[in-house]
Amino acid sequence: MESYEIFYGISGVLGFIGQALLLVFSIVYVIKSKSIDGILMLVGSLLLIITMISRPIISALFMIERSPSDMVFIQGILSIISTFFGIIFAIGFAMAMLKLKNIEKP
Repeated sequence: MESYEIFYGISGVLGFIGQALLLVFSIVYVIKSKSIDGILMLVGSLLLIITMISRPIISALFMIERSPSDMVFIQGILSIISTFFGIIFAIGFAMAMLKLKNIEKP
């Protein structure tokens, strides 16, 4: 096993742990706040973790009898989708922070 494979594996595991933590914290926030910002964070983090889990499967299925350029195209589409889900989470997080800022004003 070459060193880049080890780094790729470690980064995948750490990325999954980070996404799982975001999902858990989003669930807790939704339960406590029951607000649209929490729902956006939950949906964004849930879709991000689903994308992270399904990316290797989708890549493997689409790679059958396809060229390397098709693989790059598929990875690009998956990256765009992941970014969109990250934006959903970020919008919910920003809404929650703005609400928190408004609460703290005297």
